[in-house]
Parts: sequence; C-alpha cells; structure tokens
Amino acid sequence: MLENLLRMTLKHFRRTLTSLLTWTDLVMMDSLLGGFSETKKATEEIQKICDQVKHQVERHTNKTYKVFTAVEYREQIVAGRIFLIKVHAGEQNYIFLNVFRKLQCDGGGLELLGVQENHHKPDPLVPF
Repeated sequence: MLENLLRMTLKHFRRTLTSLLTWTDLVMMDSLLGGFSETKKATEEIQKICDQVKHQVERHTNKTYKVFTAVEYREQIVAGRIFLIKVHAGEQNYIFLNVFRKLQCDGGGLELLGVQENHHKPDPLVPF
C-alpha cells in the first residue's frame, strides 16, 4: 500500500516537473542541479542573452559598450536558470554578468542580477 502511494506520488511529481521545465533543462538537470556547470565556450544562445540585457548593463555601469561579445559561461538550474557570463567589452576589458532566465511557465524573461567590472581574460567565472 505504502509502496503504491510512493510510486503514484513520484509519478505525479515527475509529470508536474516535466510540465514546468523545458526538455533541455531536464536533460541537463542531473549535472547542474544544485551547482554551476563547468566553464564552457559561449554559444549563440548566450550571445543572444547578452544582447538582450546589454542596455540594462549599460545603465548599471553608466557606460556604453561598442564591443559586447560573450566569451564563456557557466550555468545553474534553479527555479529557472542562472547564467554567469564573461563578456569582452573592448580592448583588454572584460565584465562578468549574472543573469537569471525564468521558467517558461513564469514568462521565460531575463533578469540581470549583477555585473562585475574590471576583469581580465584569464579571470575565472566565480559565482557572485
């Protein structure tokens, strides 16, 4: 009896979780849940995220960036996804972005959580 109840509860939990997360989130969950991924080379998707938050970053730093190129990133799955992104901001300047992407069921929007300036290319992406 208890075993059947547990099985039904887990089945319901899995169905609910599947409806809240995208397929990519589910595939990556095992390696990312609870911690950040290893550092990876930036993708087109990461550059699009940077492009979407660029104006917020410029307001936050009170600077205008002619160069704003994603270089590498780390990610963490929470109730959505957090991205730590290293951005080349011209010459020898690099900035780190902390961006939250909401779940699709919550609108899927992006929120800039933080910016760190005065970084250099070899600086590791450390959560902040």
